[in-house]
Amino acid sequence: TINGHTTTYGSISLSRDGIAIEGGVGDLEFEGLYVKNAQFDVFISSKLDSTCARASKCAIMGSVAFSGIELDVSVILEKTAEKLYWTICGELRGLVSTSKLVGELKDTFLDVSLERLALIATNHDKPGSSCGGLSYPVTKGIQFCALIDRIPQLEQLLRGSVKGMVFRASLDVESRKFSVGIILPAERTISFSDSVYSGPLELAFEIGASPEDMLIMLRACLNVHVDTQPDPLAFALGLKAGVVGASAYGQMLNDWTNPCGLGKEIVIRKCALQFGIV
Repeated sequence: TINGHTTTYGSISLSRDGIAIEGGVGDLEFEGLYVKNAQFDVFISSKLDSTCARASKCAIMGSVAFSGIELDVSVILEKTAEKLYWTICGELRGLVSTSKLVGELKDTFLDVSLERLALIATNHDKPGSSCGGLSYPVTKGIQFCALIDRIPQLEQLLRGSVKGMVFRASLDVESRKFSVGIILPAERTISFSDSVYSGPLELAFEIGASPEDMLIMLRACLNVHVDTQPDPLAFALGLKAGVVGASAYGQMLNDWTNPCGLGKEIVIRKCALQFGIV
């Protein structure tokens, strides 16, 4: 039995190395995501033979159809005393456009080709993990990630190549709509001076009823070196821009001790700034 489903057919093989179990469980459902024609492959290595070269494993394979895109996927299960944790991962071979996945992007500057499109769905966050060898973020929920070669308008804005950026479309389960973002390469930062520079940049997009209603949001960590302390001041920085206006905010993430040399007893914390342009 897997996730409450009992196998419809299967086979068991016994050998000196251990026990191999193969079979099919039909369709599996994981919080609204269906894995079709699921097959499982389980091997339990023998503890009686120390020369066994095979390691124990449990693999589930199937297919997922989503937004007109079908992918072969694998399912990873981890059972604890409190909960069954699962992660579904699969990669589409070949090219597909962003508008195929998110129809609202058609005829916008974000209507571009995607490479190595992967579906990543999980019921828990897995920081530092990867999907099938791809360095895509693995976060709770359903998301599609892919590589983008270039977006000319974005390269003009950032004054340089952003090759290697990752497109991410995260699904809101209730509304069944995607939120769209772009993770820029880690080395792509903005330097204002030797003492003021940003961390890795992330772009997000709010999609409206028409291309003119799209809002672009830039998020980054801004580092500011000051003479009175060894660690730089860190700010969460955000910018939202559209056709009719723009707004920005900054939130200090750490303490500023002895600001401007006024005294070590003086500490500024939780400093924030917000402004808008219409």
